[in-house]
Amino acid sequence: MPLHPYTRYRLRSISTLVVAVGIAGLLFQIAHDQTVSAWGFSLGAALGLLLGLLEHSRLAARIGTLPFLAASLAKAGAYIGIAAAVFLTAGFLAGLFAGKTLDEFGAYALSPEAVVQVGFAFVVFLVVVSVRQVNRLLGPGILARYLSGRYHRPRKAQRIFLFLDLTSSTAIAERLGPENYSAFLQRFYAELDRPIIDSEGELFQYVGDEIVMVWTPEKGAEHMNCIRFFFLVERRIAELKEVFLGRFGVIPEIKAGLHYGEVLIAEIGSYRKDIAYHGDPINTAARICATCNQVGARFLCSADMFTLFSPHHEEFRFTSMGMFNLKGKKKPVGLLSIEQRHQARSSNHC
Repeated sequence: MPLHPYTRYRLRSISTLVVAVGIAGLLFQIAHDQTVSAWGFSLGAALGLLLGLLEHSRLAARIGTLPFLAASLAKAGAYIGIAAAVFLTAGFLAGLFAGKTLDEFGAYALSPEAVVQVGFAFVVFLVVVSVRQVNRLLGPGILARYLSGRYHRPRKAQRIFLFLDLTSSTAIAERLGPENYSAFLQRFYAELDRPIIDSEGELFQYVGDEIVMVWTPEKGAEHMNCIRFFFLVERRIAELKEVFLGRFGVIPEIKAGLHYGEVLIAEIGSYRKDIAYHGDPINTAARICATCNQVGARFLCSADMFTLFSPHHEEFRFTSMGMFNLKGKKKPVGLLSIEQRHQARSSNHC
């Protein structure tokens, strides 16, 4: 049975930390003792495992809600505690097998050597966490693409784009006011992490009250990921209905447009770099999303998009909405509405 996408994501993240910190531990042993053994790597791997478990724990999620400086100090304290616990435990066990006394262990715990080891581990933690923070700011995988120079020259590729927008956002903003509306958006965006991971997509951009998701055709069509994302977000909103009502007095409602085609992917900018997608499919997906209000639909896709999917759809229902002259398009575009089948039974569509 294949692993759930979220489980794969966590295992991949933790495994990367285990290997990275394990290598750092081995390099420290080589520099400190001029020896190479499994001990340095094993100790580093243990630190990496604990760091990975901490990064994916509820404690880390709570720390993440704090202001940046407070969160950084809280994590720093946790990392120092982990490093000290690992090194002292390892030193105690090594001394125990070597026949050393508790007094000798106490001397080691207060020795400059132990302080250097804990300090090195803390520096490694800071580097790892900094890289992870940059990766979060840019988006998963973007940093690696920058470093590899993959998009230094524009490259053609097929991509699926989904524009997801909040319905009646202007009215909500006027009702809540700037500060509460900003908090409303922050809370809404914070709840997108799990749907993004579960649908194996990439969040390309935040644009005001709108987000842009991207998939390769293979990944987006697999398990209907690019469609499932929309309904995963709706499910998450339904789960938090009372939370949004209690805090803001309003529940987010969403609409989306889906399209795919060939684009150019390029690294742009000098003062501030970014990886951008250039091409008609992006604009078309945005126009399709905007058409939702016109036809009274929550989720629309292009007829071209429909060709990516298998002819049998057990979970989703597609209904032809006709041909539309979208802004900026010379030819009419066929659109289909998408619903989950258990919701579609109450619809008038055939």
